Amino acid sequence: MNMRTVYRSSNGDDWLLQIDDAGAGTVVHRANLSSGGTETRMPVDEFLARGGGSPEAQAVRAAMAEATPTPVAEESGETAGSEPTRET
Repeated sequence: MNMRTVYRSSNGDDWLLQIDDAGAGTVVHRANLSSGGTETRMPVDEFLARGGGSPEAQAVRAAMAEATPTPVAEESGETAGSEPTRET
């Protein structure tokens, strides 16, 4: 399991992205100590549906894009979106 901080707000709240071995993502929100320091967790899809265009949602989207492996084309063995290799 992998977890890293993806966003810290100006008031000290942290948003972390946790990705399990199956590739499922969970957003962990850690409130700053002055507001209780509570920790909440929710699936990435639910967090993004609620968060809209917030800076923390944008950070989670970017981190998920980094964490998601690029699909490999089945027949050629090339990475999807890459230029095919040509023999000369």
